[in-house]
Amino acid sequence: MRKPNEQQKAFASGTVGIQKQATPTCRFEQIANRLGLTPDQYATSAELRAWVEQNLNTFYVPTALLSEWHLSTIYDEGTKPTKLIPEVDAIPEEEIAA
Repeated sequence: MRKPNEQQKAFASGTVGIQKQATPTCRFEQIANRLGLTPDQYATSAELRAWVEQNLNTFYVPTALLSEWHLSTIYDEGTKPTKLIPEVDAIPEEEIAA
């Protein structure tokens, strides 16, 4: 009988296929994790609010948190959805019939 190799030992121990926990994807989540906050603690954190007020136009901040703190970004002011195809005035029926 052969001696098991490292891969077989890892499989038998149950560690194969275990993925590491995903790291935060955005700067806001990184800051919140560094402060040790959970999502239900975001609104009550003075440190997080100070960071958000300095960086709300630069980094993603959850919209629910912005509305709870009554903050707006430069992207909220005066933005209207744009259309790729301009609207065309309707052609009068007289011109269609002619």
